[in-house]
Amino acid sequence: KDVFQFTKSANAEEFAKLNQCVGEGKGLIDQAIALEPQELRTAASLDASKLSDTQLALNNEIFKTFESARSYKSALLVQEMRAAEMDGRTADRDRLRVEADAAKAKFQELSDVVKKMQAEVDGRAAAKEEAAKPENQKNTNANK
Repeated sequence: KDVFQFTKSANAEEFAKLNQCVGEGKGLIDQAIALEPQELRTAASLDASKLSDTQLALNNEIFKTFESARSYKSALLVQEMRAAEMDGRTADRDRLRVEADAAKAKFQELSDVVKKMQAEVDGRAAAKEEAAKPENQKNTNANK
């Protein structure tokens, strides 16, 4: 694995702007994540096959929104970690690395659920399409 060391810009305004943007971004993302519905907190145990088409579509839409929020949180924590490294704050860098890894794991967990739900949607659509085919087309491949 490549190892990079981030260095502080010679321009103090650029570094201050980085910290300001990260701080504002984290604040906004934390507000968004605070709005997560309870079903997101237990998403890993969700069985998409037991949901109706309507429930599946609604959950998929909601989960994708918060999947993005979790991804942004992880990315902003990485940027904050880099800023701490540039500023020589090793303890903060290490703490933020742990936080970023945890945020990435939460994002990945939700992303896996979203992928499972999308696979269920796709599978149902394919089954409906197959069921709608005339009987002679369904057996075409079986006779070859």
